[in-house]
Amino acid sequence: MTAMSRTIDELADRPVADVVTARGRELQLHDTVADLRVLFASASVRLVPVLEGDAYVGAVCREDVPEDAAGSEPITAYIDRAAPTVRGSQPLAEAVGILEELGGRRLVVLADDGVTYRGLLCLRSDRRHLCLDAECHAAGAATVDPSRRVADLVLEDPTRARVLEGLGIDYCCGGRISLADACAARGHDAADVAALLGESRTPGSEDVDWTTRPAAELARHIVETHHAYLRDELGPLGELVEKVARRHGDAHPELLEVRDRFATLAVELAQHLPKEELVVFPAASRPGADDGEGIAQAIREMEGEHDAVAELLVSLRELTHGYVPPAAACMSYRAMLARLAELEVDTHRHVHEENNILFPAILAGTA
Repeated sequence: MTAMSRTIDELADRPVADVVTARGRELQLHDTVADLRVLFASASVRLVPVLEGDAYVGAVCREDVPEDAAGSEPITAYIDRAAPTVRGSQPLAEAVGILEELGGRRLVVLADDGVTYRGLLCLRSDRRHLCLDAECHAAGAATVDPSRRVADLVLEDPTRARVLEGLGIDYCCGGRISLADACAARGHDAADVAALLGESRTPGSEDVDWTTRPAAELARHIVETHHAYLRDELGPLGELVEKVARRHGDAHPELLEVRDRFATLAVELAQHLPKEELVVFPAASRPGADDGEGIAQAIREMEGEHDAVAELLVSLRELTHGYVPPAAACMSYRAMLARLAELEVDTHRHVHEENNILFPAILAGTA
C-alpha cells in the first residue's frame, strides 16, 4: 500500500483486521512500569495493550500512569480491563465510529473469538488516514526531527508541502517555526506528523526542487504561473464571492465578512505583484547588483506584505469552517469555497517559493 494514498473513506468497508498495525508495542501481564516507560518514550504511543500469551487482558493509557510510579511496580494496577475493543471482522467504518464517539485515535482489535489479540487500529492525527505497518516501516522512510523548521523540511523534500496543506500547517510565512510548535498550534501529534513527512511520495508536477534551479528561472516561473493565476482569478472570484454573499448573507452572515476580507486580499495582491516584478525579481538576473541594501529593504517589505496576506487567508479559512460547504449550499456557494481553497494552496506555494528560496538566493547574489 502506497503511503498516504488510501484514506479511511476508501477502506471503510474493509474488515478492521486488514488495517491494523501490530508493531510489537504490547506488554505481558507480568511486565513493570519501567517496561511501560520504554514504550511511552515514543510520543506517538498513547495506549499499550496488555496480553497473557496471545490473550488480550486490557490496556494501559499513558495518562493513567502517575509520573512518580515506581519502575519496579507491576503494570496490573493500571490496566483498564474494560477498554473498548472491536472484532477483526467488523467493518472499518464501525470501528472509526467508535473512535469518533470516544474522541481517541487508538482502538484494540481482537480476533472474532473475542480473546486473541490482533493489533491496534491507529488513526493519524489528521483523522483521515490510518497508520499501517506497511507504511510505518516502509523501506527508505526518512527520519524527520520535529525540532526542525517547517520551511526547511519542505525545502528538503517539496512533496511534503502536500502533507502539510492537508493538515492545515503553514509552511510559507509560518514556516519559520519548528514542526513541533506548528503541530501544537494545530492540535496535531508531532510524532505522527513527522512519520507522515518521513514517508516517500511520488513527486507531482508541482513538486519541483527549485533550490537546484537558477534564481532567474524561479522568478520567471513565479510570474508565469502564480502571478498569472492571480491576475486571471482574483476578478472573477471576487464577483462570485460578492454574488454568494448577496444571496446567502442573511442566512450565513459570516459570508459578509468573507466578502470584505477577500476584497482586502485582492487589493493587497494587486498592489503587491507589480512591486515584486519591477523592483525585486530583476535582481535575480543580475548577481552582484550594486544596490544590495536597497534590494534587501524591498525584500523585507515584500515579506511583510506576505505576512498580511497569510493572515487574511487564515481568516478566510476560519470564516468558512475550512472551506466546508453547509449541507444545503447551492452550486455557486460550493464553487466559491472550492476556488478559495485553491487560492490558498497556490498562494502558500507561491509565498514559499519566494520567502524560502528566491529571496535568499537574491540576497546571496547581492551580498
